[in-house]
Amino acid sequence: MQLWKKLLHTDGSADFLIFEDDAIITNKSISVYNHIHKSGLFRNNYIIKLVNGCRMKWLGTYELLKLKIFSVNNVSYVLKKCICSTRQNLFNVGAYVIDQHASRVLLERFFPMQYHVDIYLHYTGYKFSNLFVVENDVVNFSGRPSTHQSEQETFQRILPAFKEQLINIFSSDC
Repeated sequence: MQLWKKLLHTDGSADFLIFEDDAIITNKSISVYNHIHKSGLFRNNYIIKLVNGCRMKWLGTYELLKLKIFSVNNVSYVLKKCICSTRQNLFNVGAYVIDQHASRVLLERFFPMQYHVDIYLHYTGYKFSNLFVVENDVVNFSGRPSTHQSEQETFQRILPAFKEQLINIFSSDC
């Protein structure tokens, strides 16, 4: 939220690359970002997720509109636009690009906070902004030990994630 606020007070029409503390931004990450940013698809009010983390692909991906297939350094990427409340778990936002307009949209609807920020960004992003997903992960992670390593903590995360997935399946507006 603090970064979204800071972005609002940045001069000009800027965007920020926001990433989690264990994300590794590489030359590949920057090259892919530069390629899609120069594509002309982004005018304002956009969020570009550089980490897909898509699970349960067997549900289909018709909630994602394929916009562009491109190659950077001999690696193919697919840029898709999220067009509805997905049935899949596409909520991972380990790294994303956001512009000033989208940060304003997110801040205006932030309170009362009802979801984890990853989920909030997705739900709000597809409804009130232009939410894009790069199908292949563009950012790597350090692999440092998670705070969720114990069996008990893992179980505490799996059950709500499963419940969330069921809610997604039945409440999709696709």
